[in-house]
Amino acid sequence: MFAVGCGECYYCKIGKDNVCDRIAQGFGLERPGAYAEYSKAYARELFRLPSGIPYEAGSVVTASTGTVFHAIRLAKVMAGDTAVIYGAGCLGTQMLQLLKIFGVRVIVVDILKEKIELVKKLGADVVINSRETDPVKEVKALTEGRGADVAFEVIGLAQTMLQAIDSVRRGGKIVDVGSVMEPVSLKMMPFIDQGLSLSKEVTLMSVSHCSKADMTKLMEVLSIAKIDFESGTVKVSLDEINRGFEVKKEGKCARVLITP
Repeated sequence: MFAVGCGECYYCKIGKDNVCDRIAQGFGLERPGAYAEYSKAYARELFRLPSGIPYEAGSVVTASTGTVFHAIRLAKVMAGDTAVIYGAGCLGTQMLQLLKIFGVRVIVVDILKEKIELVKKLGADVVINSRETDPVKEVKALTEGRGADVAFEVIGLAQTMLQAIDSVRRGGKIVDVGSVMEPVSLKMMPFIDQGLSLSKEVTLMSVSHCSKADMTKLMEVLSIAKIDFESGTVKVSLDEINRGFEVKKEGKCARVLITP
């Protein structure tokens, strides 16, 4: 979601409005608006969609696209880097496309055939089925034994978080985008080559929504670069919302889009 800061607290004043003291005022938190035909919005949280982006895609832009764009900028990913994404859902598919726009080599890890085929279509350089192959070993093999420059966890599971940590090179970065909600046991001991090792000098960071500055920059990117918002999307009407929940629970699509 696009975080709407209060504009007055310390974090808003230093440009970190995505972690505003009053961030709970956003849609789906303090204010309703997720499953309604109409809802109110502050003028400061509105953005004009670039030409060519369908109106319905706006909900994807301000949620998953904005969040992963913020994650990419936070990690300072550069052209020529190798990134591994754990998860090929609504976040992973958008992140993949943005990274490719920025000239990054992208490895995607998932377990579902439908999502694996989807990210192949969207341009992933390598796709790993972690039910069949150890993703950490495969990422190392694909990077001359070093590991990826950055790993993004976009599912929210402890297992994939640990795999992400083990997948990066020394001095690499791990970004928790999926908001892991379960305990994660980290190995902090030095002089080991697995886990969050002090000797590896890795950076572990988390992501919270998307700032106004990020969203402004994202609109510039989308005005000149094409993102596929349709593939992997199942659309249902507001009256079919329960079916939408069932489809999403199956986990075979990237996202379910509810139209008024």
